Amino acid sequence: MSKHHGSEYDSLLVINKDEIIPYITKAIQEQDEKITSLEREKQNLRATVEELLKRIEKLESREELE
Repeated sequence: MSKHHGSEYDSLLVINKDEIIPYITKAIQEQDEKITSLEREKQNLRATVEELLKRIEKLESREELE
């Protein structure tokens, strides 16, 4: 970003699109990687919860038999 020189534009910032696009692209790629990682983690947590629920169910059914 650079400041545009001129009396009426003293507070105006100018963005060079060619310079900022690689940064935006990199940020999007990083966000995509983070989303993929979080989706994988969510799937693993769901599988863990399902397994724990099955184990709880087994324990509760044992208690009912006693």
